Amino acid sequence: MGPPSPESAATFATEAQGHAAINSYWVSFAMSAQHSPTASSDIIAPDGAWLARCAADGTASVAVADIDNSPDAIDVAVSKARPWRRRARAGAYDPHLVADQRSEDRQNF
Repeated sequence: MGPPSPESAATFATEAQGHAAINSYWVSFAMSAQHSPTASSDIIAPDGAWLARCAADGTASVAVADIDNSPDAIDVAVSKARPWRRRARAGAYDPHLVADQRSEDRQNF
């Protein structure tokens, strides 16, 4: 399997940005310098914003950023969304689940 195409490199970068925003965590995205015009190596904040980006000109570079969970820009992702997801995954909504035989039968449509 060869190196990723420029299109797939850009797709991976977009997916990394989406994972950071959906899960409210920091993402360090590494890509080879040859793909930097379409997807450079980057650091993505929990709100999905690009925090640091490498050069997009094909030269080797390193993205460096100070990780700080206190800026107002990521307040919702860090202090509201992340705790809510933690409560939801711990069973906060279990009493509201509906038992449905059709949904539980994984062999049929």
